[in-house]
Amino acid sequence: LVLDICQRDGIAVVYEPAVELEQWAGAFVTSTSRLVLPVERIVYGENEQCVDADNPLIMHLKRSVEHLTTEKSELIIDDQNH
Repeated sequence: LVLDICQRDGIAVVYEPAVELEQWAGAFVTSTSRLVLPVERIVYGENEQCVDADNPLIMHLKRSVEHLTTEKSELIIDDQNH
């Protein structure tokens, strides 16, 4: 979903590792269960970098993924009938 949102919203995606932590404005982890989880601190070897967990782009992705997940979800069990 994150890549779909990036394509839809014209957000560039680079498929290369980026280890220059001082250049990072923000970061997130994405998975089926966590959707988009903002990161506050990155540790890479001896390097450590704090990043903005409230980065506007990451917050946009987080909200968009949550919205699409809800929109594409289907009711499996109707608790009102049980």
